Order: sequence, then structure tokens, then C-alpha cells
Amino acid sequence: LSDWRGPLPDRLVPIGLPAGAVAVGVCRAETFAPERMALLAAVASGRSGRLHFTYADPDTATDVRRTFPWARSLVVVAVDYSTVAPSPAPRGAIVARAATADHYRLLDGPLGAIQEVLAAAGQRAERIADDSRFVDRAAALRAGIGWRGRSTMVLTPGPGPWTLLGAVVTDADLDPTARMARDCGRCTACLPACPTGALDGEHLDARRCIAAWLQSPGVIPHWIRLAIGRRIYGCDECLVSCPPGRPALRAAGATTLEIPFADLLAATDAELLERFPWWYVPRRDARHLRRNALIAAGNSREPEAVPGIIGHLDHPSSVIRGHAAWALARSLGRGAVPHLERRLAVETVVEAREEVLLALLMVEEPKRYSALVTPDPADPAPIYSGAMAAKREPVTPAVRAIRAAGIVHVPHVFDYDRHPGAKGAAEAIGVDLHLTVKTIVFATSDGDGVLALMNGDREVSEKKLARLMDVKYVKPAAADQARKWTGYEFGGTSPFGTRTTLPVFCHEEVAELDRIYINAGSRGFLVEMATSDLLQILQPTVADIAS
Repeated sequence: LSDWRGPLPDRLVPIGLPAGAVAVGVCRAETFAPERMALLAAVASGRSGRLHFTYADPDTATDVRRTFPWARSLVVVAVDYSTVAPSPAPRGAIVARAATADHYRLLDGPLGAIQEVLAAAGQRAERIADDSRFVDRAAALRAGIGWRGRSTMVLTPGPGPWTLLGAVVTDADLDPTARMARDCGRCTACLPACPTGALDGEHLDARRCIAAWLQSPGVIPHWIRLAIGRRIYGCDECLVSCPPGRPALRAAGATTLEIPFADLLAATDAELLERFPWWYVPRRDARHLRRNALIAAGNSREPEAVPGIIGHLDHPSSVIRGHAAWALARSLGRGAVPHLERRLAVETVVEAREEVLLALLMVEEPKRYSALVTPDPADPAPIYSGAMAAKREPVTPAVRAIRAAGIVHVPHVFDYDRHPGAKGAAEAIGVDLHLTVKTIVFATSDGDGVLALMNGDREVSEKKLARLMDVKYVKPAAADQARKWTGYEFGGTSPFGTRTTLPVFCHEEVAELDRIYINAGSRGFLVEMATSDLLQILQPTVADIAS
């Protein structure tokens, strides 16, 4: 590298190619305005579904200067992973090629080489890749290393869509490379290839995207399960169908990735997470991988998978038991009835019982079952089975406040009468009790009100709260007084949109969570959101207030 001479911009592009890049370009570190509007529109319309990543903070994701205030230019790199990624095997589980290994490490060579040249020239330089603070596709288009396909993927001459993107952020003023004057023309091969119709040629509807659902927590809707096929992570259908990428696949060889379902279902949680450490798994909870494996195993109908599916009918998690019931019915048909009837006789969790009943309906009355689980295109991806899926998000003062603040949230509606309290709510929506947040109204010795936010499995210490407020004591407010302050009924209290602005104290263990489930102003109604959003809008005092 020290042998290179000449103007800095001219040295960067050829540096990346020998180090493993298939394309290198330069663009200015300015706001990606069209992409910002697209992200906001996806959130507002619901197309973002349960995805977070760049959707969680579009302003930061589309302006690297919010993360790197000194940034002036971006050197954008694409690497081809098709040459090292194996294809799916004809049996067993399927993993998208980009996720078969930690292929983002392919970016280390070119990004490192470019960073070294910049640093040697006295410039600041930092790498960024696979990061929610950076819309890499927008940078790639601006830097001219590819064009935007109808699949919303960036297509690069040579590998087509089979690329991973990264960039070096620098304070150097570099001359930008020209945008690529190319598009997909009349080709629409990727649109019909999508198993769920998630693509319309302009947008991706994450509510219908298989890859998005496989990375989401909780219950996967029945209408998506069939389309998942044998996939347990990711989906390559729009990439495989893309004509510019077919030569790269043909040149990649015949190596396949063998993942037998029997092995997956027999693995412990720790073994599952250890096998795929580079995957995004919500809260690193192996139940989500196990759920995916059950759906895929059921769709495969491979006899070797059946014992593992049957074993999961007695899993401690009601979500897993429900998916196992579906998988068994899918795999065995009427042969699953004795196992399902045995589970039904002992199942006590309402949602899991619904799943078992639907599994029995699938094999005994398939037409009626199909009618029940047909998707409603106007419904933003229901996450509950049966009647639960038909409920809509109530419009409460809390919801209005959340929407006004631009907070991305996911509604969770359940039957409060059957699932009262924090424990009931956690069971109803299939999440850990610690992730639910109780909103408790207290009255002080001075006659003032205060809100305390506490994990569902913990209780508030009145002594600690009183000490923090410098009052003699605090005690739970009477229902009438709490309603007067907040405007909410007992069991439906939310810290958002309260009638009176009250001080808020948040337990430190709540603040440490990535995501929470908190009441949104109505009984039987929680919203899922990033904890950082809650802290930003409420500005609570964070302290140890647990007994």
C-alpha cells in the first residue's frame, strides 16, 4: 500500500478490488433524502411490519453524519458471496445463502485496505457494515456500484444481487464516482417468484416477507407457514430468479449445506445458538429458531423429523407447543389426531389450545381450516390465531401520543378477562414476563401523583420510590384518583398520553432491555417498542426502585 502514489481518490477504487471487492465507489456523506422518505412511508403504511433495523430510526439510518459528525465522504464496497456460499440440500432445512456463514467477514479485506490508505494519508476513517445506523443500499446506489432492482436489492454487474455491502466513512473530501445508468428494463422475474407476493416492483411489504417473519418473535401466522417451506432463516427466491445473478450461481459449484431436521429438533437451545451465532435471533432466544425448525420440518413431511415434532408437543413454551401441533398435522395428516387429542386433554394455555384445535381442523375439515386462515391483505400481519387475529389496534390517547412521537410499535391485543395482569399478558402474547412493563400510579404524602414503570416479574419498593422523591411515603393511588390523573381505567394504565403530566420513574432493569411490551391505554392491549423510544419520549428518572 505504501507504494501507491497519486491523488487519494484515484488510489481508493483500485485498492479495494485486489483485496476482494467486486465493486468500489465513492459518494458524499449527505442525507439520503429519498430513502428517508421511503422508510417513513413504509412505517406509516405498515409495510415495515415487525422489522426494526433501519426502520426504527430513519433519520439516523439515512444520515451517517448523525453517527460520524465529521464524515465528508463514503467509500462503498460490494463483495460477492455466491462463490463461497453453499446451496440448499434437497432434504432438511434451508438457509439463505447469505446466512450460511458469517459472510460479512468478506468485507474485512477491502474495507481494511481502504481504511489503511486513508489513515496513512492522515484522514479519519471508520468502517460500517450490517448496521442499523446505515442504509447501505442507498450508499451503493449513490456511489454507482450497482442499480436498484425491482426486488429492492442492489444489483452489481457480475454477481447481480449476490453481494454484501459495506463502507468506509471518512473526513476526506473525495470526488464522487458516477451513478450507474442502468435498470431492470422490462424484467419482472423476481415479482412472481416471491412466494407471498411481498414485492410490487417498487416496495417490499415486510408483512408478507418470509425472511422478515423468520426473524420476528412470537407466533407466525398460519397463512405464512405454508409459504415458509423448508426455510428456517432467510429467503432467496427473488435472488435466485434474477437473471443477472444466474451466471454467478452457475459458477459457484455444487456444494450444499446439509441440516437434517432430526438434528435440529434434537439440539438444545445452547447448541442451536452456538451453531448459528451470526444470525439475528430476537433477544438470542432459541425458541424462535425452534419455532422456525418446527414449521419447516412440518412442511418437509420428512419421516425422520416426526419424532422430534412429537417431542415438542410437551415443550415448556406454549408458543412452541402450538407450532408443534401445526407441524405434526402438516406432516402426518390424520395420523396426527391421537397425538393432538392427547395434547388437547392436558393443554391449559388458551392460545396453545387454539393451535391444537386448528391443527385438528386442518386434518379433519381442511376446507374450513383454509377459510379461517386466509390472509386479510388490509390486516397488518396478525400475530395471533383464530379470533385473536381479527382484533384491531384500539385508538387510545396513548396510541395517539405514540404515533405523534413517530415511535415504531407493534400492537398486541388479547383477551384481558382470560389473561389479567402482567403474567396473563405475557402468557397471552408468548413473551417472557420480564419483558412486559407495568405502569403503576402512586400517590405521595404531599398529595401528588407519580408513575412507576416496573418489569412484570418485579414489584416496586415504596420506600425506595419515596426516598428518591424526597417525600415521607408513597402508596398506590386509589382507582378514582389514578383515573383522574391518567384518564385510564385500572388494568389499562399507560404512561403515554396521560390526562395530567406526572413524573415518571423507570426501574433500571427496564431501561437495560432492548425491547419492551407496555400497556397502551386499554385492557388487553400492549404495544411492543424499542426501550430507547420509551426513554426518549418519557424522559423518566431511571433508578433501582424494585423491592
